[in-house]
Parts: sequence; C-alpha cells; structure tokens
Amino acid sequence: MKSVGKFLVSFIAWLLIASYASKQAFVKFGMSPMVSIGALLIVTMILAAFGGKKIADGEFGPARMETTNVVQWARLIIEHFFKDNKFLNYCVRADEFVVHNTAVVIPNPGSLPTVIKNNVSFPMVAVQRTDNIVMYALNTYVTVPTFITLDELDAISYDKSESVYNDHFKTLVQTAADDQVINWANGLPGATNVVYTTGPATGMLETGQMGNRNTCQYQDVKALQRLMNKNNVPMDNRILLMEANMYDQLTDSLSATAYRDFSREYDAKTGAMGNLFGFTIMTRSSVITATAGLTTGNLALNALNAALGATDNVGCLAWQKQSLELAMGSVHLFSRENDPLYTGDIKNVRIKAGGRVRRADNLGVYALMQGTPAG
Repeated sequence: MKSVGKFLVSFIAWLLIASYASKQAFVKFGMSPMVSIGALLIVTMILAAFGGKKIADGEFGPARMETTNVVQWARLIIEHFFKDNKFLNYCVRADEFVVHNTAVVIPNPGSLPTVIKNNVSFPMVAVQRTDNIVMYALNTYVTVPTFITLDELDAISYDKSESVYNDHFKTLVQTAADDQVINWANGLPGATNVVYTTGPATGMLETGQMGNRNTCQYQDVKALQRLMNKNNVPMDNRILLMEANMYDQLTDSLSATAYRDFSREYDAKTGAMGNLFGFTIMTRSSVITATAGLTTGNLALNALNAALGATDNVGCLAWQKQSLELAMGSVHLFSRENDPLYTGDIKNVRIKAGGRVRRADNLGVYALMQGTPAG
C-alpha cells in the first residue's frame, strides 16, 4: 500500500509539473501542450530507466560505497588492537605524552627537596632540581596497499572493500602487538631477569629448532614468583604471557586438582586462562624467541617474523602492570577511489605505536625461556 501511495503522489506531482511546463511552452514558443507533455514523458522514462539506476547503483553496476567512513574504521582498529590482544590492557598507557605523532616525551621530576628540622643555619643553600626527560620514538606499521578493480567492485556479491579493510587492520594490529612484546623483552639481563624451564626433555616446539629442550613445569612459574618477590615487585597485577605450546606443557604438569583451581580464574573477556602463583596467565600463538641460553649478558631476541635457528629458544614474558608502558599514535586509513592506473580502488592502513620498560633496571619484567637439557 505504501508503494501505491508513493506512486500516486509522484504521478500527481508529475502531472502538475507537466501541466505548468506545457502551458509555459505554449505561451512562449507556441508548442502544442500534447507535444510538450509527450516530450516530458519520454524524458521521464529515460531518467527512470537509466539515470535513477546510475545514481542508486553507481556506474550501472552493483551498489557500492564511494567514500570510506574513516572515523568508523579507525575506531574499529583501536578497538581490535586491545580486544584481540588483551594483554596490552595490562600496562601503563602514555598516549597523552605523544608529541607530533612521532615520539613520546615524558618529563620526570628530579629528586625531592630535603627537609631540615629546626634549622638554625642561615642563609640556607638553595639547590636546583635537575629534571630528566624520557623520550622514545613511535614505530610506524603500514600494510602494503591492495587494489580492487572496478570489475570486482561491480561483479562480486559482497562488499570487497570492507573485506579488504578487515584483512588489513586485523593483520596490522596482530603484527604491531607481536612487535611490542619483542620491544618490551629485548635486552633483559640474562643473569637477573631470565628464568629457564627445567622440566623433562622434549623435542622442538617450532620449525627451525634442532635438539631437545626442557618442558615448562609449574615449578618454573614458581621460580618467576620467587624472583619477583625477592625483588619486591608489587604482588598485584602480575601477568605471564605464554607461548601456546609452553602453556600446554605447563597445564600438563598440573594435577587434576591444581588444574581445577587454576582454571577457576578463566575469563574470556579479559583473556585470562587462569591464575597460578599470583600470575594471571594469558596465551598467544607466539611470544618471543631468542638465541641460545645465557647466564651473562642481555637477552638477544629474534626480530619480528625472523626464522628460528637450530639453537634458538622459545619464550614467554612475565611482568607487573606498572613495569611496562604503551603509547598509541594516530590511525590512518588510505583510500584512493577510481584510480585510472589501476581501474579501481586502492586501500591500506597505518598505525603508530611504541612502548618501553619503565625502569632503567628492568625491575618487574622477566622472561621465561626454554632450557636446554644437560649433556
């Protein structure tokens, strides 16, 4: 009924316009009203058959969005950065200190003033406070552009532009999060901030490794707890981000009763798999990998997406929330539509992000690495 009503209203409006136009054409040009109405009818039919379709569907093909909702996609990227990488919620955010979308600059106050009780010595000596500045650059992560031809946009039955953007931002946030873990863990002192697994020997976990490694046992997590306690690290908000295979080894080492207690803390919303020795345990397909074990020197991590060497070890990262920092810069969605060189649209995504271990002595940040069996 609504369609019939709209048609009648449109038809009456068309008659009124046609009547007025035909009268004006007769007065000014002496054109017969029937001829004028006939001409208007032909023009209206042409517009209805072709012009309306072009406006609705775009270039006579399937409907597609000609402009990208940049604000909406940027918001989705930020949401997924923390939704799909929940461990990033367990650190201090420094977004407010990002300068010119390039670096983080944080003023650090110097030492506190000295208090003198019942002072009798005048004049007192004024002491200048020396402030420090923490500064580090943000990294730039950008996807290689994808182009979508006009034929694809016109022919396919789903929104390929949306599908392409989904692929780009999911891959981008995953890669940036992987790199942030490496950034936090790289260079940890081997003698004080690295614990090695001590369980029974097992074969390689990842392609490229050779020989046996010690499995991860609950005693190794206990060793992390003991190290943190000894260093007076706050007992709340301790996180252990575990590589998936090492997590399986850990849970296999638990008794049925211990596993039941551990898994009571499971929370899909926060990403927590359970709680053990004061650590909220979280998992990830990969966390960090490094060269052979060390008792001196600093942990040398493999770069993002680097292939593992024969003696390399897989590892996990443990920290207290106040020990790590993350800063997010801008999110950019790039889209060039109707590009003549590609006869279609070109799209990609870029984000800026960075972070640091907040203390110079690395207090509160530890690596749990695969150990190598003796002999």
